[in-house]
Amino acid sequence: MFEDDEVDWAGLPAGPELAAALERVDLTRLSGYVLVEVIRASERLRSWSMGVQCEAMAQLAHCADEALLETSPTPGARTNAINDVAVDEVATALRIAHPTAAHRLDVALTLTDRLPATLSALRSGTIHDGQARVVCQHTAVLPSADAASRTILREVERRVLTDAAELTPGRLRALVDRCVHRADPQAASK
Repeated sequence: MFEDDEVDWAGLPAGPELAAALERVDLTRLSGYVLVEVIRASERLRSWSMGVQCEAMAQLAHCADEALLETSPTPGARTNAINDVAVDEVATALRIAHPTAAHRLDVALTLTDRLPATLSALRSGTIHDGQARVVCQHTAVLPSADAASRTILREVERRVLTDAAELTPGRLRALVDRCVHRADPQAASK
């Protein structure tokens, strides 16, 4: 393997290989420039991990929904509400408050079900979780019930993700709001 100062930190994809490189690095031997690259690489790994966690949370919520559907008087009806069982499981597993668990499950479900390209950008480390949350929150006004509205949502998501990696959450929020307004002024006014 390379010496710590020879690792192409920016070139390592987010995931297990990057985690292994970060585990082996001797931070005391690195220059300031390389330390900044390690910090950036660590953030990409954190984003990847958050993406994996979002997918697992969404799967848990879907499994909990399926279990409820089996006992429901209206089989086939899917709930839009986050299942309390999933909230309880996440809150207990992560030792977080129920409202925090519900919020994190909501973000996870939004990313997996409505904004798959945003989830992909998070998993690749292109954006961080704060940026992903901004996209979730500020596209929430856009409907996605039919094919036409999903096409509009995907187009907004595509436009936003083009620049998202280079923007702070505040600037990203402004960009998302502009794109939502252009795509669906009526929904944006809600």
